[in-house]
Amino acid sequence: MKKNGILGRVFVTSAFAATSLLAVPQIALANFYNGGISSGGNNGCRQTIEVQNPTVVSGGSSSAWVMSDNSGGQDYVQVGWDKEPSFTSPHYFVEWHSDINPDEYKYETFGVAPLGVGVDFKIDGDATNWRFLINGVQKDYEPKSALGWTPDENEYQAETLQSADTCAGSVGNKNDFHNCQWKNTADGIYYNDAVTPDHTKATFGTNAVQGSNSWQIWDTRN
Repeated sequence: MKKNGILGRVFVTSAFAATSLLAVPQIALANFYNGGISSGGNNGCRQTIEVQNPTVVSGGSSSAWVMSDNSGGQDYVQVGWDKEPSFTSPHYFVEWHSDINPDEYKYETFGVAPLGVGVDFKIDGDATNWRFLINGVQKDYEPKSALGWTPDENEYQAETLQSADTCAGSVGNKNDFHNCQWKNTADGIYYNDAVTPDHTKATFGTNAVQGSNSWQIWDTRN
């Protein structure tokens, strides 16, 4: 979420949302990651990610998600689960942003995510739209023309904002990331992906290696 520290967020109310409309300034965010990245043009990605309930501090968050993005900027489409300070348990969310069309930004939550369960998070692009699916159910969509960019990278990540936030998983109960896949732009088929580990904080643990398709993560402080 909030890739590289976007300074504000719009919370959107939906039929499933537990949040209200407001803007939250977020200055000098750190953004720590624990997951994997793959490069190449694509039309979406997906992975089954377990939901756990990490600790977050005031002004922080802890999330896990899949993302198709443009590695050169703040251009991304994203779906996953998110734990905010006001949440007792993580909620599902979708988020997108465009540097090219800066007014195109949205963050929206959808209900409470069940703990200890693996959830299929999917970004699905077609000729016209980006679609955001959770366990096969479309939660939202955004026209590609509104964002105005083409992805060249996929990310499968856990993320925290503040140094004191913990990521999902513990040494005794690691958080599963299972079977990451990318969608081929030519034939529209999802193929197994292989990542380069992305591990940016000393307290974060992972058993991902170069070329991993599935892995586990944890935080040594949990």
